[in-house]
Amino acid sequence: MFDSFIQAASGFYQVPAAWIQAIIDTESGWNPNASNPADPSYGLMGMTPTTARDMGYTGTIQGLYDPETNINLGTKYVRWVMDRWGVSDFQSVYSAYNSGSPTLWQQSQEVALHVATALANLSKYVTWAAWPLVALGALILWRKKR
Repeated sequence: MFDSFIQAASGFYQVPAAWIQAIIDTESGWNPNASNPADPSYGLMGMTPTTARDMGYTGTIQGLYDPETNINLGTKYVRWVMDRWGVSDFQSVYSAYNSGSPTLWQQSQEVALHVATALANLSKYVTWAAWPLVALGALILWRKKR
């Protein structure tokens, strides 16, 4: 349904489309009207107003519900996380996307569970050729929790 927006953002920001799909699945369950008053976060990729502003967004909170805007901002933030922290594995990238730190999943059970959910969601969207990398990330997460 949002494939054209995902493909465009993926190509522009050089972020795997499967990562974008997994983040959308984890953050909103594909609901463009999702919101979390606790954060607060809005839309498909769970963008907070602060993060959106940091990514150059000048619109309203209502505008964060627009799928194209939200996917573009969220993917731009993924790229920023990758460049800022120098990480390129989904587990670390999503940990930083979600919590502000690429290693917080190692110290926080709440973040670790959220990252594990994102990894499980990622498995729905990666090609079979990439599956060993997903399995390795899940194994590392499991071993860290023991």
